[in-house]
Amino acid sequence: MKKILFICGLLYSFSVLSQNKLSIIGSAECCEGDTITLTADKYYLGKKSEIVTTISKTNSFSFMVPLEKTSIVELKHKSKLIYIYAEPNSELHLKLSSANEFIFDENESANNVFLQQFNKQFFADFDKPTLEKKMLEQNIDAFEIDVFAAKQKQHTFLTNYVSYAKLSDTFKQLIKKRINYNYWFCLLDFPAVNANSAKAKIVKALPAIMLESLDKTTVVDEEAMILESYREFIAAYVTYFNSEANGFNTFHDFNTAVERKCNFAKNHLSGTPYSYFVCKQLLEYCEKMTPSLVKELHKNFEILDKKGAYSALAKEKCGDRMNEKDPKKISQVKSESPRETAASAGNQAPKFIDKNGKEVSLNSLKGKVLYIDFWASWCGPCRMQFPFSKTLHSNLTDKQKKQIEFVYISIDDDESRWKKGIEDNQLDYGVQLLSPGGWKSKACSYYQINSIPRYMIIDQKGNIVNINATRPSDENTLKELLDLLK
Repeated sequence: MKKILFICGLLYSFSVLSQNKLSIIGSAECCEGDTITLTADKYYLGKKSEIVTTISKTNSFSFMVPLEKTSIVELKHKSKLIYIYAEPNSELHLKLSSANEFIFDENESANNVFLQQFNKQFFADFDKPTLEKKMLEQNIDAFEIDVFAAKQKQHTFLTNYVSYAKLSDTFKQLIKKRINYNYWFCLLDFPAVNANSAKAKIVKALPAIMLESLDKTTVVDEEAMILESYREFIAAYVTYFNSEANGFNTFHDFNTAVERKCNFAKNHLSGTPYSYFVCKQLLEYCEKMTPSLVKELHKNFEILDKKGAYSALAKEKCGDRMNEKDPKKISQVKSESPRETAASAGNQAPKFIDKNGKEVSLNSLKGKVLYIDFWASWCGPCRMQFPFSKTLHSNLTDKQKKQIEFVYISIDDDESRWKKGIEDNQLDYGVQLLSPGGWKSKACSYYQINSIPRYMIIDQKGNIVNINATRPSDENTLKELLDLLK
C-alpha cells in the first residue's frame, strides 16, 4: 500500500483541489517496498518539501502534486538522485531499472531525457567545488579559456542533440541561460575565491576586456530563478561589482560586507532575484551581524518583497537576533588604503628592449599620447585584436599619427618568438618592445598585469590616464585617444 509522508509544505500545499498538477508515473524492475522521494525547494534556500512513496507489489509508483509554475525537482532512490524539469499540468513517465537508473521515455519526456544526458556529460562544469578548485590552480587567462571552451561544448551539445526538434522552445531557452549564466558566474567568482583563499586585502580586478560582453540587462531574470547557475551568478555579480565600487578593497567584518552587498543589490536587482539574495545574506550571516543591522536590513527589504515569502523566511531564522541589543562597544573597520600599482606609487619605470636589442623607456616617448598593448605571441585573444588595432591606427590622420603612438609590449620569454609574432601579425607600425619573463616580467610587475591582452593610455605629459583601457575593437577607444590631443 502506498504511503505518502508530508514533511514540509513550503513548495506545495499538496491539495488535490489545485488546478495545476504534476503527475509522475513510474514502473520499477526491482525493489518492491523501497521508498522513492520527490523533493522541491520553492525558495531555493534549503527549505525543502518532500513526498515519499513506496514501490508497490505491482512494481509501480506515482506522484501527483500541485505545481503552480515550472520547476526543477529532485527524485531520489537510495543513492541515485536526478533532477527533473517539471511543468504545470504535465505527466511524466519513467522507469527505475534494476541498475538503479531512472529512465524517461524519449517520446513523452524529451526534455528530461536531454537533461539527464546533459547533466551526466557536463557535471564537472557546473560543480562549484570543482570549479573553485580550478580557480585556485590557474591564472585568470587559462581559467577563462577553459570555461569559455566548456561553454562552447555545452552549446554544441544542445544544438547538435539528435532529438533537438523534440525539445520545447521554453526548455531550450532555459538550457541556453543555464550555460551562459554559469560562464559568467565562473568569471565573476574567480577574484573573490582567490582573495579569500589568500586572505588578501585587495581583490584583483578582472581584465576589462573579459567583461565587455556581459549584458547587464539580463542580470534580473525571474524565469531563470529555477537555475542554480543563475542563483550563483547573482551572488557573484553582486560580490564582484560591489567590490569594484569599494576600490577592490576587501571587507573585514560581516556588518560592512553584508550591508554594502544588500545596498548594492537594492540598486541593481529587483523582484524575486533581489528578495532571494537579501534573504540568503540574512540567513547566512544574521548571527554574525549586530542585531540593529539585521533589523534594519530586514525592514528595508520587507518593503520590496511583494509576496512577503522571503521576508517571512528571514524573520523566522533571524527574528530572535533582531530582538537582541547591540553590544555596548562595536569594533570599527579600518579602511584600507586604495589599491596602488608600482606605477602609481612612483617607483622607477622599467625599461624595455626594442627589435635592435637597445633599452627603451616609455619616458623617451613623452610628448605623444601612447596607446599601449601588452601581449604575447602565444596569446590568442591578443592576436584577435590586432586587425582592429591596425584599423584604429589607419583611421588616424597623418597629423594624428605624429601625435599618437601605438606601443606594443610583449611579455614573451623567447626573443625569436616575439619577433616572429610581430611578423606573423603584420605589426609593421608603431613601437615594438619586449619585456621578457612572462608573468614575472618587469612590465607585469610594474603595471600589475595578471592577464592579457591589456591596454593602457598615457597622455602627452607622461601620465597614465587609463591603466585598464578599452580594446582596439571598442568604438570608444578612438575618441578617448583623440580627446587627449592638445
